[in-house]
Amino acid sequence: HGSIRNLTHTSGIWERYPTWSPDGKWVAYLSDRSGEYELYITPQNGMGQETRITTDGSMFRYPPVWSPDSRRIAYVTESFPPDVNGVASTAMRVAEQLAWHGHHPLVIAPEPATGAPEIGTDFPVVRVPAVGLPVYRGFRLGLPGARVREPLAAQ
Repeated sequence: HGSIRNLTHTSGIWERYPTWSPDGKWVAYLSDRSGEYELYITPQNGMGQETRITTDGSMFRYPPVWSPDSRRIAYVTESFPPDVNGVASTAMRVAEQLAWHGHHPLVIAPEPATGAPEIGTDFPVVRVPAVGLPVYRGFRLGLPGARVREPLAAQ
């Protein structure tokens, strides 16, 4: 209910899954303007800068989901530093971008392999128990449980 406005002013670009933040100030959506789907946020009033949050379109993108207080967007990844791969690097950049723009990311990621170096971040990283896949031990599969439920409930 209200006026219709074009927030992105694009033509020939696919934009999907527009999702209003609960406080009504932001719209998160996916756009393929870079050639691959990336996550963007923009002020809902059309004023101010649009922000590209992700930069690695090779990852599958799910529709964005806001936290009830509009400070977080759910971002699902299967890898995070100190793992060294494109997914882990992108996940770190996404969390850094969200923090830089005043959001409060919470990363839930698989425990790294034994002996992997610790990393420092300006945001919480909750590690869940993980096992390496038999054919690719470097890829760790996180196991759901209380370590996932507790931090989410606290948010």
